[in-house]
Amino acid sequence: MSDRLREIIRAGAAELGLSVAEAALDQFSLHFSLLRTWNRLFNLTGLEDAEEAALKHFLDALTCLTLIDPPWGARVVDIGSGAGFPGLPLQIVRPDLHFTLLEANAKKAHFLEQAVRALGLARTEVLCARAEEVGHQGGRRESYHYAVSRAVAELRVALEYALPLVVSGGFALFQKGPRAMAEIAAAGRALQILQGEVREQKRLWLPRGAGERVLVLVEKKGPTPPLYPRRPGVPNRRPL
Repeated sequence: MSDRLREIIRAGAAELGLSVAEAALDQFSLHFSLLRTWNRLFNLTGLEDAEEAALKHFLDALTCLTLIDPPWGARVVDIGSGAGFPGLPLQIVRPDLHFTLLEANAKKAHFLEQAVRALGLARTEVLCARAEEVGHQGGRRESYHYAVSRAVAELRVALEYALPLVVSGGFALFQKGPRAMAEIAAAGRALQILQGEVREQKRLWLPRGAGERVLVLVEKKGPTPPLYPRRPGVPNRRPL
């Protein structure tokens, strides 16, 4: 099972123009093993097949690196990390980065803590909290060079979660599906209020016909107004 996962990730990464070290493949295999074990206790993911997980979790996460190349030591927050995607694979491939895995669900956050410990990721922290609350915390608000987020919410909502955490001049990368262009078109007001600007949209296809993805890269152009993010639940109920 782990050999199959490794081969699919190795070949798929090459298709994406990326190189993955053997040590990273070892850690991916361990992450997958932990995911399958913990999935019996908590509903972390519906993907337990090695091929599906390799394509739709691990390689999907690594597509971020086809668009961004954070400088050495950059601070990155993964918003709504869930079972660790995209944050854990990105941290494994880029161990120089400092990752915060932000997850509001306590059971999922507990899994992430165990996974980080098992994987030996010294520069990764797990934070069990809501983005709307963390966005107002001293030492975290406007302190990350990059935010990443995969399928957490519609873009207008995800922008309000992410941009208050990012420094001016930093970036937020959203992994979206085929509806991304419609979401971008609807996000003009949110971008204006939150001081964001869409810098690039990249459409790509996962290896082996595993699906279409659109990466949306937003630059933070200036400080976020103090009102934002609004109270927990409000961004989702009343998108900007």
